[in-house]
Amino acid sequence: MKLLDYFKEDKSLNSLISTLKQNKHIVNLFVANVLSQAIPVLISPLLTRIYSPKEFGVYALFSSLINIFTVILTMRFENVFFIKKTFSKAKKSLVLFTGLSTTIFTGIILFVATISFIFNFENEIVIVLAIIASLLKAFSTYLLTYMNRLGLYKLMSYYKVSKVIVLVISQVFLGYIVFKYNGLVVSWIISFFAVLVYYFFKLKISLKSVISGINCSKFKSLFSRFKHFPLYSTPTSLVDHLNAALPIFLLGYFYSDDVVGQYSLSFKVSYVPVIFISISLAESIKKKISVFIRENRSYKKIVIKWLKILFPISGVIFLLFYTLSEIGFPIIFGEKWAYAGTLTKMLAIMFFFRILVNPFGFIYLVSENQKILFLIQLSTLIISALALYLGYYLHDDPTSSILFYSVAYSMKYIVEAIGIFKISP
Repeated sequence: MKLLDYFKEDKSLNSLISTLKQNKHIVNLFVANVLSQAIPVLISPLLTRIYSPKEFGVYALFSSLINIFTVILTMRFENVFFIKKTFSKAKKSLVLFTGLSTTIFTGIILFVATISFIFNFENEIVIVLAIIASLLKAFSTYLLTYMNRLGLYKLMSYYKVSKVIVLVISQVFLGYIVFKYNGLVVSWIISFFAVLVYYFFKLKISLKSVISGINCSKFKSLFSRFKHFPLYSTPTSLVDHLNAALPIFLLGYFYSDDVVGQYSLSFKVSYVPVIFISISLAESIKKKISVFIRENRSYKKIVIKWLKILFPISGVIFLLFYTLSEIGFPIIFGEKWAYAGTLTKMLAIMFFFRILVNPFGFIYLVSENQKILFLIQLSTLIISALALYLGYYLHDDPTSSILFYSVAYSMKYIVEAIGIFKISP
């Protein structure tokens, strides 16, 4: 009853509901975000019966490399769109950024091809495909930001949903009819390429204009004017993505692609409550606390109030994952995915703390304490790597590695939570 009363009395939540009623584009984007996250999860029980854990493992490696390479290709220059009076025309900015990413992409391809030839990498084809895919994702990042800048919210919603629909259809089609090996990887490239071509055409952005964006003098001017993005935002984003990819890289190195595949499904399922809670509550929390930060007032009471709400929710989710995952995974995803249920049980403690602390992560950015956040992320990267290695060194067992990793990452959220209270006025 107290929980319901709080939501009724919370003015920020009522304000959010009122805002949603007046701004349909926010509702459209909200629905698009929910669908783009929900569809891949809902289709997973079918995909796990088409593809093997090893193929999921290769796909997890591919996806992780994309996220890392995309940060390098964009250097976070997409944020320039949100800075007032940056360029006279948004389309010129889009052309310039795509030209910049294409130039960096060419350099990375040549570098990786040379290194692969010298050292004969085992997953060479996956690495090359990931670099190609990262260029598509860089273009996608620019395109979404461009549409956001122009207020094309309905088009943004269509773009997000259509991309996911094309992806899952191609994954099922390639797995059932054409070929299974690397079907997940090829499907990703097909879906992004097809949707990008359609929307670039719809927005009247030609290949010729993208090529014309390759201009060294303009690149130099861009770096000079907005150097804080590649110098500060890029390293922070890279460390963040490396933290997410670390288990995939090290589990593949210490054990096998099969273990990586089991872990990737486990993480994907465990992450669903985090996404749902973030989408449902983050805006309401962010709006109220941001006001307090701008006015240099203490937001501790608000954080404590929300923690009291999130604690029982997080506790219930923890108990469900810890007690039912080993039973539920073989039933929902198939017998060959039983081990993913065991890994989910090991990750439960980490996601307990993640659900509690994740909605407040924005505080470091809004209060301009990015340096503290970067140091926490960097420390987490080192400690997590040691935790994964410790499980391998002591027991040569992926379950132990994930358990140690889960505990280590839980410490990161505890430190973040303490820091949130420490930096409060």
